[in-house]
Amino acid sequence: HRSFSIEAGVPYVVLQPTDLNSTSGVGNLEVLFKFANYAFEEQGLLLGYGIEFAVPTGDAANGIGSDHIWEVAPVLNLGYKRGALELVGFTIFGIPFGQEDGEEVETEFTYNGSVLMHASPQLQLLVELNGNTMLSGEERGTTFVRLSPGVKVAPSRAVPLFIGLGGTFPLTESEFDAGALVSLFYHF
Repeated sequence: HRSFSIEAGVPYVVLQPTDLNSTSGVGNLEVLFKFANYAFEEQGLLLGYGIEFAVPTGDAANGIGSDHIWEVAPVLNLGYKRGALELVGFTIFGIPFGQEDGEEVETEFTYNGSVLMHASPQLQLLVELNGNTMLSGEERGTTFVRLSPGVKVAPSRAVPLFIGLGGTFPLTESEFDAGALVSLFYHF
């Protein structure tokens, strides 16, 4: 249905890739159920809302996700499209549960903005600004901001599949220097 979409994120994390003691693995699986409201479609505006679930598929001992903390996160977003240009902003408020006795609750507020340009039917250029502010826990008050440029390419006009390639670079103090992003988008 055009008003409903599902997004799944399966992050593969490599820590200290240039070190002999590097660690890698799958982080927490994230599944997002989004609903779109087309009330302002004629003005180029799209309102969205949904809920995201984070499933503890990580390895906390190695610093990659969690092996027991689940998360539920309400999502709000707003999109604007004019011609070949799309602007999108969204926020997520993560609410964790499943902590062990004595384990501190860490809540966070995530906000993202992106600019997407349809260069051709098979090529899209993208720049995202991603931020997280820790609301509670050991890192309370800490904000992390990243810039993530990339491209989305459709290998075939006959199949609505896009492959996204990009990088992510911290603009504030971070646990990583840079990252690679690879995504698949299938539009029904």
